Amino acid sequence: MFRLPQRVLSAAEVGQSLGVTCSTTRRCPWRRPGYLVFYYGGWTLGELYSFPTANLRMWPKPSSCEVDIKASAGYYAVQLRVPHSAAMTWDEQSQLLDRKWWSSLQPLPMAVVATGLLVSESHHVGWIRCAEESSNGFRAILGVKNGRVAVCYHNDGDRHPHLWIAAGHKL
Repeated sequence: MFRLPQRVLSAAEVGQSLGVTCSTTRRCPWRRPGYLVFYYGGWTLGELYSFPTANLRMWPKPSSCEVDIKASAGYYAVQLRVPHSAAMTWDEQSQLLDRKWWSSLQPLPMAVVATGLLVSESHHVGWIRCAEESSNGFRAILGVKNGRVAVCYHNDGDRHPHLWIAAGHKL
């Protein structure tokens, strides 16, 4: 069974894991139960792929990504798999996030989710829907296979038992 990582990773720890220098003047936030808290440096998925250790753990090369949202740098509290969000369409997953107890969570860009997957060393998460949508209506998804993060697109209307949504917010 997949256990949600409940860790806090500082900018220095994220940088060490990705093989780059990450620094911030912000203090590392406290742990939040059920969340992975980590520093995200404001990079795109393509830039993340160029980092020394990240490109060894991602496939295919994400240069073919049609949409690549660049979120603002900072600490994020993330649920890599929002509970009870598997086997739902994108619309149903979005409605789940709109409910009272998840209202502070937003779908996250691929670069933020991929950073979380890489630094948490999550190996068995299934597939995770992200915020990006291609021109043909397919949602960006990330998965982990053999310890490597895979970048794909998937139909928003499908209900797959191993397809969750990742959500979180900037701290």
